[in-house]
Amino acid sequence: MTKKRYQLMKEWLVEARLKVLIWMNEDFAVEEKSNRSDLVTEVDRKVQDFLVRKITQHFPEDEILAEESGLDQTSITGKAVWVIDPIDGTLNFATQRDNFAMLVGYYQNGIGQFGFIYDVMKNKLFSGGRGFGVFLNEQPLSAPVPKDFSQGLIGVNSGIYRDNYHHVTELADQTLGVRMIGSAGLEFCSLLEGKILGYISFLCPWDYAAGIVLTDIFGFSFSDLDGNPPDFKTRQPFMIFQNNLYDKALEILQAP
Repeated sequence: MTKKRYQLMKEWLVEARLKVLIWMNEDFAVEEKSNRSDLVTEVDRKVQDFLVRKITQHFPEDEILAEESGLDQTSITGKAVWVIDPIDGTLNFATQRDNFAMLVGYYQNGIGQFGFIYDVMKNKLFSGGRGFGVFLNEQPLSAPVPKDFSQGLIGVNSGIYRDNYHHVTELADQTLGVRMIGSAGLEFCSLLEGKILGYISFLCPWDYAAGIVLTDIFGFSFSDLDGNPPDFKTRQPFMIFQNNLYDKALEILQAP
C-alpha cells in the first residue's frame, strides 16, 4: 500500500501543479496570519483542499498534518500520516510568482516513508524515500560529494543571519557564503543537488517533513540547534548538514 500511496500522490501533485499555474494568474485573496510577512493565499487553501480530498477519498483512515484549515495539530506518531505544505514560500508566491514549492511527506508510526518536493515554476519534482531512492523527474539522483565548509555555500534564514543567532555568522564565515531563498522546500532541493552544504532556519513540521525523508537517504544529519530531533509540533530552530559537517556545525552553533 505504501507504493500505491507514493504513485498516486505523484500523480496528484502533477495535477495540482497544473491547477496552480492557472490559479496564480487569476485574482486571489491574500491574508496575513501572525504578521505582514506570514501570509496565506486562496491558492494555498485550494491546493491543500485538493490534496486532502484525494487522500480521504482513497485512504479514508489516514490522518493529515497540514499547515492550513485547522489541520496543524495532528500527531506524527499515527499509523499513517500525510504531512502537507500546499505552498511553501507563500510570500514568494504572492509577491514574485516564483520560488515556491509543494511539499508532501508520508509517515508511518512517526517514521518517514517517502516525500515529495515540487518546484512548481521549474517543473522539478524531487521524490523518493525508504525503498525508493531519490529521484528528480523520474531520473535517479546520486548523493552529493562531501565537501569542507571552505568549499561550499550554506542556506540561512535572513533573520537568523542578521541577528547572528547561535553564532550563525561565525559558522557562515567558514564557508564561501550564504544564500537565502525564502522556501524551505527549495533549500532542501539545493541540498539534494549539492548546491549548498547545509541549511539553518526556523521551521514548522510541514516545512521539513518531506525534505528530511529525502535527505536522510543521502546521509544528511538534522536536528534543532541543541542537537535534539525536531518535535513535529512547533515552529523551532532547525539545522541540516552533510553528515561530515554536522558535528562541527553543531559545535559552532552551541558555543558559549
